[in-house]
Amino acid sequence: MEPTIRNQLIKFHPDTLHAVKTACKLESSGRMDEAVDLLQEWILKQTHFAKKIYPPSYLEAILISTKGSVEIAKRRIDKMCTMRTFSPQLFDKTDAKNDLMELHDIIKTINLPTLTEDHYRISLIKPTGKSLPLQYSHLDFFKFTIILAEYIKLHDYCQGFIIIMDHRDANIMDFVTRTNLYELQNVISLLTEGYGIRMKGLHILSCSKVVDTLLAIFKQVFSAKLAARIHVHKTIETMYEFVPKSLLPEDLGGDERSISTLHGEWLQELSTEDHINYMKMMREACTDEKLRLTDQFDENMGLSGTFRSLAFD
Repeated sequence: MEPTIRNQLIKFHPDTLHAVKTACKLESSGRMDEAVDLLQEWILKQTHFAKKIYPPSYLEAILISTKGSVEIAKRRIDKMCTMRTFSPQLFDKTDAKNDLMELHDIIKTINLPTLTEDHYRISLIKPTGKSLPLQYSHLDFFKFTIILAEYIKLHDYCQGFIIIMDHRDANIMDFVTRTNLYELQNVISLLTEGYGIRMKGLHILSCSKVVDTLLAIFKQVFSAKLAARIHVHKTIETMYEFVPKSLLPEDLGGDERSISTLHGEWLQELSTEDHINYMKMMREACTDEKLRLTDQFDENMGLSGTFRSLAFD
């Protein structure tokens, strides 16, 4: 896949393609194509997969997320297909703008256009500060995240993600009390083990004392390795030590377009007819468990170990 500037929402450095492939040890001529072909051939042989053909760019993105490991890529594809079968409610929205209109008044989620020098994409989650409706749950936010993740897998090219959660205007306790730990665990598992989202760092902006409660929740649902990458910032200045200021929206002191402007552009892009149709197609990429070989359904392939009990006090 040759990365191109589709619009003003996804940009690459001139050396992004080579750098990302080199990190996966797939920079040699033909190596990536060979790995993609091997993965597609394996998919065709899986009797329990409902969808047999995937875009090469999608398979390449999976391989990048596994640092070039075809075997791990197989497990991730199986994980994704199995989750669509057992948790269809996470995938039932296809139009980011019109299916989830109420969400966008509460939380704005965007990916920033320009990569860091080491080819990481910055993702920003910004609660607007509006009071949460009584019927609000995080499920709609998770559904939007999945729509965005599908777009990333098809079009983006990066080493991983730096995630910023700007809670300076939000009532964190309001969000904490609406958190369903089972849902959160499943979505984190889906994003990291299925979509293969590689998190370089998670930065939480908040001066609220309740942020410790939010941090405690994250430490339950993230692995110890990822939990160690979580940083809490009481002021935005300390975050600049980790995230290049110039790449951030003007709302956060940077040179990029405002959060509101970028969010509007992302909604338009995620709600095009092409992407809606793609989401509908990918929703069918599930499994028929009656056709699965019984020795394949284990801790790494399938849902075993996904739904685990979580305690929080």
